[in-house]
Amino acid sequence: MRIELEIEQLILHDFPAHEHQRITAAIERELARLIEDEGLPSRIDTGGLWVGELAEIEVDAGLKPDQIGARVAEQIYDGLRQEKGI
Repeated sequence: MRIELEIEQLILHDFPAHEHQRITAAIERELARLIEDEGLPSRIDTGGLWVGELAEIEVDAGLKPDQIGARVAEQIYDGLRQEKGI
């Protein structure tokens, strides 16, 4: 099975540039883990396409890049489970 996810824009306000890559890598890892552990939503698993937009995600000060990436990935996964999309 091949899954392709394209994130058109990821804006990381107030984070040092050297943390952007770590946050992005953490998002990828956590999404892969969630899909492996919980599976794909049935709509996606049968070849569906999801087009969505996440609102701004606030994170607590002091979180590490891996924790931030995990939070963002959870929000993306939750969006995939919702019954909207095309």
